[in-house]
Amino acid sequence: MTPRNLLRSLKYAGADDLPEYDVQRGICIGVNVMCISIVILNLLSGLLFYWLSRNLWVIGGAYFEAMLVLGIISINKRKRYELANVSFYTIIILATFYFSAILGKASETQLMILFILGLTFFVFDKWKTRTFAILGALALLILLELNYSLLYIKPAAFSPQVTLFIRWLVYGVVIFLVLLIFYLYQKNTGLLIRLHMYSKNIKASLVSEERQNELKNLFFQNMSHDIKGCYFGVGSLCATIHEKIEAREEVSIETADLLITLSEQYKFMLNSFLEFSKFKNAAFENRRLNGLLKSTATLLCRSIFGSRSSLPLVFRIPSSGIG
Repeated sequence: MTPRNLLRSLKYAGADDLPEYDVQRGICIGVNVMCISIVILNLLSGLLFYWLSRNLWVIGGAYFEAMLVLGIISINKRKRYELANVSFYTIIILATFYFSAILGKASETQLMILFILGLTFFVFDKWKTRTFAILGALALLILLELNYSLLYIKPAAFSPQVTLFIRWLVYGVVIFLVLLIFYLYQKNTGLLIRLHMYSKNIKASLVSEERQNELKNLFFQNMSHDIKGCYFGVGSLCATIHEKIEAREEVSIETADLLITLSEQYKFMLNSFLEFSKFKNAAFENRRLNGLLKSTATLLCRSIFGSRSSLPLVFRIPSSGIG
């Protein structure tokens, strides 16, 4: 396995089966990334500390912490996410106290409190858990200050040059971890925002579809009523013609024209109904719908005034169409 594949497997341990838009997936990956970062930082800084100070307590603590955070990735891989988050928080608390006591107040290791507070809001989503975590961070700060004052645990002795280097190295580690937690928090927050917007768009789309379907159903109900009217008109006129034929009366050309007009209207309404029923939503084309209305009105007027009427027919339909 190449180093790149190894890092990828550690990064996504326990998150492969989670949906892409699951917040727990982002937390799991974030914790894994922080664990990998801490392992790399501890391996390098621990070796550097030992080379400068020859102090086994520092390199031993750094490598032991690296082993513990690797165990966090193993816990995540078993999908015990809550246990992994609590364990990771506890390890960081204990490691901060240990290195602060060993390196002394001059190292400014207590600045890790900033990272711990950011970690609290990233890995815990319940306010009750966050409250206990914040209280734990404050208790750690109090213990560190008490130890600095009363020296329950005596720090290791370093030369002024090594102490200065240690302080700046601690600054670099703390700044890196704080920026990392900010980046992971922003990434997860962006995910939540995208989920919220996606949910709003789906809801708006569903409301729009329901409204369009209501309009479509109303339109088809009215059209069905008009089709029935055309059918009964043709049927009534056919019955009238049939009665005249039985009575041996002459059928006028106007009656025949009216029958043809009503039949064409009936055919036109049926074809229009079938055509518009093919649409899956109610987004009808206004021009075609306006044309349908004009044609239907023309046929109705012809059936009322006669197919040979010379009256001009003028229709005005609003430019906005039907809505």
